Amino acid sequence: MRRSFAVLGLLIFVLITSPLSEAKEDLYKTLGVDKNASQRDIQKAFHKLSLKYHPDKNKSKNAQAKFSEINNAYEILSDEEKRKNYDMYGDEQGNSRFEGGGPGYGSSHFNFGGPNSEHFTFRQGKSQGRSGRESFQHFTSSFQEDSTGSNSFTFNFGGSSFMGDFASNFFGSGKSGQGNGNPFASSSGSQGGAKSGFWNNQASQHSYQIQVLDAKNFKQKVTDQGLTWLLMFYSPLSKGYQELEGTLDQIANSFQGVVKVGSINCQIQQKLCKDQNVWPQKTPKLYVYSIRSNGKGSMIEYTGEWNVKDVKNYCLDLLPRFSKRIDSNDINDLLKASHKLPRVLLLTTKKQTPAIWRVLSGLYYNRVLFYDVEVADASHPIARKFAVKALPAMIGILSNGEVLVLASGSGFEKLGSQKVEELGKLIENLKRRNLEVSDSKTNSQSNQGAKGYISTLTKENEDMLCGEDTPLCMFGVFRSSKGKEKVKTILKAVSQKTLTRGGKQFDEVKDPISYSIVDAAKQKAFLLAFDKAGFKGMDAFLVAYKPRKGRSAIHEGPLTIEHAEMFISGVLNGDVQFTKVLRKPELS
Repeated sequence: MRRSFAVLGLLIFVLITSPLSEAKEDLYKTLGVDKNASQRDIQKAFHKLSLKYHPDKNKSKNAQAKFSEINNAYEILSDEEKRKNYDMYGDEQGNSRFEGGGPGYGSSHFNFGGPNSEHFTFRQGKSQGRSGRESFQHFTSSFQEDSTGSNSFTFNFGGSSFMGDFASNFFGSGKSGQGNGNPFASSSGSQGGAKSGFWNNQASQHSYQIQVLDAKNFKQKVTDQGLTWLLMFYSPLSKGYQELEGTLDQIANSFQGVVKVGSINCQIQQKLCKDQNVWPQKTPKLYVYSIRSNGKGSMIEYTGEWNVKDVKNYCLDLLPRFSKRIDSNDINDLLKASHKLPRVLLLTTKKQTPAIWRVLSGLYYNRVLFYDVEVADASHPIARKFAVKALPAMIGILSNGEVLVLASGSGFEKLGSQKVEELGKLIENLKRRNLEVSDSKTNSQSNQGAKGYISTLTKENEDMLCGEDTPLCMFGVFRSSKGKEKVKTILKAVSQKTLTRGGKQFDEVKDPISYSIVDAAKQKAFLLAFDKAGFKGMDAFLVAYKPRKGRSAIHEGPLTIEHAEMFISGVLNGDVQFTKVLRKPELS
């Protein structure tokens, strides 16, 4: 029985193969191009034909109809998704229905029930004859008319996988076909524009092409995506647009996908052009779309000469400028500053911020902070500070102050999508690492906020425990294990008590005290900021420090919970005298 169905299926397949092929080829024939034609070939063919058959220039009777056919074909084949659906299914909507023939010819209809269905319907008919009556040739199992008024023959293969096997055997794809396993998928893959997403990784195989844009992919690829675009708005009647396209082709290949190049046919995409307030009349118009200082994209018209050098320089000048150029004096402040976002610093020999760094600063706007500094060579103090042996160098700084050398050596400043993608991966890794650090910091802050939790002050947690924004830091300093246990026990007990200021309960939320302990043996330089001798001979004592004012006070007497409580209350009430620190305390 299954063999009989197979023979019957083969007969149907033979009957429909020729019309099916003609349907798939139809739009390509309309434009006079091969079905494997590139976007550039399709674009050229459309421009040539639209000029020939435009009703304003061609007064023949069939010019309007031909012009509509050309526009319809171009609208589908110039759109990546529509063309893919057309190549696979026969129409741009992706419906699993195939119709062959045309005016004056017979038509065949072949309908699959769906991707997982074992059911299909075949209908074959003739077009309307001279008598105006429509007759149908048909195969049928029930001799009943379907909803369209024509007769049909429906096969159902009993829920077996025969239909899938049939398609697999005849079309040679099966589940391991051309990527998506669809039996009707084109062997050449999608012939649409460049891949969606930030980077087109086909530079080694194909040249960078002008991307045909419509309302849908303009929003997906252009609007507020962080990329810079060179856009040509035109109509088929625009004078000189073909010459300009040649210029844009060269620019697209020169930028290697870092600055994207696109074209919008305003005759077809009228709403898009209207929304952008652009309408080319006698000549095409060039605009550069780039991210500006407010983080939003804007279009700026180019009105200069249409040559590669001038247009390219104009694009480069409008690349994002979110990287802050600093000098040697700013490095220490940059490293000490606390920020939730990760930071990246470029050490470069260039006098101006490199174009690739500006591109990255636009892509990661409001997610990563960018800086760059000019460094003569690897012997420069800044390079030595980061232990960098080759320039340029890319430094990452996490929110906890941790410094990482992400990349160094020649080559990565060159403009190209591959280089931007490589550096982008490094930045993505930095973001993930910073997120881990932030989560750890949040947990630590939660623990610190819990009464009785006392941390050891270190360089890594200094900003969190005693940063510039902390009103009052209370250090328990120790030199021995016995002293450590003593100050930790005292501060733990005091931190759980309700303190008073001026007879009123102290509000720890509005004006918190940060409690921590300091190892005197490891932080000698830190203690020298408070005392010339570094508190030599003292095993356990308290230091009150106000980072904002740079002033401190020392409790040098007997140290018990009661004495500590009295000292801290005196600090809060202003009864304890503070003196200016000798220099800014720095942890090692």
